[in-house]
Amino acid sequence: MKISFHSIGIVYIFLYGFVPLFAQVQVERFDAYQLLYNNNLQQIEKNHMEEVANLSERYVQRLDSLVEYYQSRGNLAGVLQVKEEQNVVNTGEPFPLIPEGEFKELSTIRSKYTGALEPLNQDRDSKINKLRGAYLNHLKNMTAELTRENRIEEAVLVQNEVERIENGIKQTVPGQDPNAGVADETATEIFWGAPHNDYTMMVKTPDEEKSPDMQVIGNITLEQNGYVFKGGKVRVPVAGEALIRAVKNSGQLSFQFMLTAESLKPKGATTIFSCAFAPDEGVLTLCQQEDRLLLRIRSSDSLEDGSRTELDLGPLKKGKRTKVAFSYDGKETICFRDGEQIPLEGMKGDFSTWESFPMVLGSEIKVQRVWFGTIHGFKFSNRALKPEVVKAASQ
Repeated sequence: MKISFHSIGIVYIFLYGFVPLFAQVQVERFDAYQLLYNNNLQQIEKNHMEEVANLSERYVQRLDSLVEYYQSRGNLAGVLQVKEEQNVVNTGEPFPLIPEGEFKELSTIRSKYTGALEPLNQDRDSKINKLRGAYLNHLKNMTAELTRENRIEEAVLVQNEVERIENGIKQTVPGQDPNAGVADETATEIFWGAPHNDYTMMVKTPDEEKSPDMQVIGNITLEQNGYVFKGGKVRVPVAGEALIRAVKNSGQLSFQFMLTAESLKPKGATTIFSCAFAPDEGVLTLCQQEDRLLLRIRSSDSLEDGSRTELDLGPLKKGKRTKVAFSYDGKETICFRDGEQIPLEGMKGDFSTWESFPMVLGSEIKVQRVWFGTIHGFKFSNRALKPEVVKAASQ
């Protein structure tokens, strides 16, 4: 339903001097206000990711000088320690422990890096909080005005948006059973992007909810409809660890993934999404081979690289958005693409052989295999879904 707000007063809010948010722009529809909010949120995340990537690149370059310093002194242990430091910065893994009293030069440089990183994170969080606060105030004012005008149905829809923002949850997928959207307090969920177009990565576990940094490397841009890939990768180590641990414990996996391929002639299989280091070193990979969309999963019944569990999710069309939804409960595999069921065979076993890998969008960490296309959004969970819910999630 489109909602008009002809009687709502003009609101002027300026977000740290770069976008006149919710200003007088002839906006009369509720979805237009949502778009303003999402665009500003997207811009904050994009700016933050660029700042972190630039800072990390300078840190790694500074470490090159430290490698040369230790080499000139014949300090092999120092060289290896610094190279490990560079590797974890590039992969997004936790910093290695520096032995007490050793490699003081490295400790000093690391402290400067982490000290510079902290205000970037604080600045991002502060801007997001201000943006959400402004948006919520605007929505609450609209809800009150609509209620006074006896436009109750419209007021309820706006109030639902208030609750979504306050609770940090995604919008219900169109056509989905409302009961299917009720959160499972024991579930782990990782989601980003479409259909709610909130380009903040969210990791929700039974114990906590957090927004981990997304580390962008290479020729990737964040645009209004998602990440556009022309090489490179986006690493989210925290999300990968959380998903793998949860899926291994529950023995179940489900996801929905929205993408657009811009080339149907990649050289070999090009990775779109993975929890892996390389093609033969991981547990979960969504990839494209020529015009086919493939899913490779490691299970207790497959080889470690998942090569015995390769599921063909059907053909891709250049420039056409595709939405796939998948569920596996340890016995039954269910998959739909754009509302049509994809018959799948060959998935057996459980996830007891899964081990920790970072979550990566685009090329794997150790292998550069360029995928050309756009990732619009996704959601992963350690809970299997009913067929009707899987179908709805693919529409």
